[in-house]
Amino acid sequence: FLDNIGVCALVQANSLQDVSMCVFSANTKDRIRVRSGSTALDSVMHAMASHEGFELAGGDVSVPAGGVLTIDPGVTVFGIDDTAELLLQGRLECLGTMAAPILLTSVDDSGANTWDGVTFNGSNSSALMQWTTVRHGGGGNAFSVRATVSAVNCPDLVMENCTISDIGTGGNDFGLHLSNAVSTISECAFERCGLAETGSAALNHVNATTRVEDC
Repeated sequence: FLDNIGVCALVQANSLQDVSMCVFSANTKDRIRVRSGSTALDSVMHAMASHEGFELAGGDVSVPAGGVLTIDPGVTVFGIDDTAELLLQGRLECLGTMAAPILLTSVDDSGANTWDGVTFNGSNSSALMQWTTVRHGGGGNAFSVRATVSAVNCPDLVMENCTISDIGTGGNDFGLHLSNAVSTISECAFERCGLAETGSAALNHVNATTRVEDC
């Protein structure tokens, strides 16, 4: 992709795994935009040379029950507006490393509540998130919760060496919202999470089973 105006490509959510080994240079945006919809059962966001990342178009990009979305080390995912959401009814594997972390953020990596963030929904959802930063979320997700990461009825959420940051400063804004979820949060950081109102918190825990270690 060379000298193109705007994003380089628009792809269906169920075709993500077919976009790989592309090279990007001198485009207005060295990004791939993903239309809202359901991913394939075995889906991947691949790291590619000089690629800024993947944009989530308005609406939900959903991983269905039984499906897995793998995000490669070094990949950035941008939510383009306050309706953009990564919605998991299946499994998310964010396989970042110290040398190549993953970033999930707003379209210009600024502001607060500027995209809906990441939501785990139901007993078939699960995740392993390693060396992943999620920030600027909380626009109001599938449960109308203003949280950057939200897990409701999720039986298996594991976050290791992750950072959740830069949420809103109004009431009932949460960095990580856990409701009837089972999770292990280890060596993670919560930064610049809005606490202007007593209803806000970096970590919101409601009827959940959570182990928090070295955070």
